[in-house]
Order: sequence, then C-alpha cells, then structure tokens
Amino acid sequence: VGLSWDESPYISFFSEKDQEEYIQEFNNFINLFDRNQTKIIFTVIPTTISIYLNFLNDNYKFSHKETERYLSTEKVDLIKLSDNNLKNFIEKNNVKYLNFTNEFRKLVKERPIHPCEGIDIHFDGYGYDYYANLLSKEILKLFE
Repeated sequence: VGLSWDESPYISFFSEKDQEEYIQEFNNFINLFDRNQTKIIFTVIPTTISIYLNFLNDNYKFSHKETERYLSTEKVDLIKLSDNNLKNFIEKNNVKYLNFTNEFRKLVKERPIHPCEGIDIHFDGYGYDYYANLLSKEILKLFE
C-alpha cells in the first residue's frame, strides 16, 4: 500500500476521517491475506525533514515555500500527532507498525544519509543499507 506523503505536515497530516481513500486501500490490501498464516508489517520511511529536523534553524531555506512553515513549534506537534494517528490506525488492524525516524535521527548526527545534503529525498547507499538492516531485524523478531 503506498501512502504517499508530501514533506509538509500541512498537506500530509494523517487522520482516519480525512484519508478515506487510503484507509479503503489499506483495508482492501490486508483483506487479501489469510491473517492466521500471514504477518503484515507497515513501515514508515521518514521524510528528510523529519530526519534532519534537529539540524534546521531559522536561516535554513527549503526548496519550496510550503516547507518553510516546518520551522514552527506547530510542525513538531503535527508530525507527532499525524504519526500517532497513523500508528493507532495501523495497529488496531493487527498490523505491525515500524517507524525508524528516531534511529535515523541518531545516525545523521554521525553522517548524512541523503545525497545533495538532504535536498534529494532518497537515501544514499548507506542509508538504504541501514534501513534494510533495521527492517530485517524486526522481521526476524516476528519469527522468534
């Protein structure tokens, strides 16, 4: 299921009442599987803004105007609330919810994981390896 989120929490805020199309798509997807034989994982790939949030200051300029509003305190509250809404929705459907944003925030204190200093939203090779390692460890836990 592809929940495509914009970098801005004002555009991509998750709420069950506002994302009926995504919810229907998600429910259609999970209903394809025999839940007694299948474990489903939903994983969040955090946005560059979410990962580098602690590095941003009032002098930072974004590639488009909408994301400049991220620098308010309100942005952090919106990100947390949106993530909490999504997590609650996913878990109430007996789906494992994984969000590695905090792990990535720790990693970028040591080295960047995006080419072009975070302007490109895709991880570099190290970032993808790191993500794959985190995800594989969580998958293995399901079979312990």
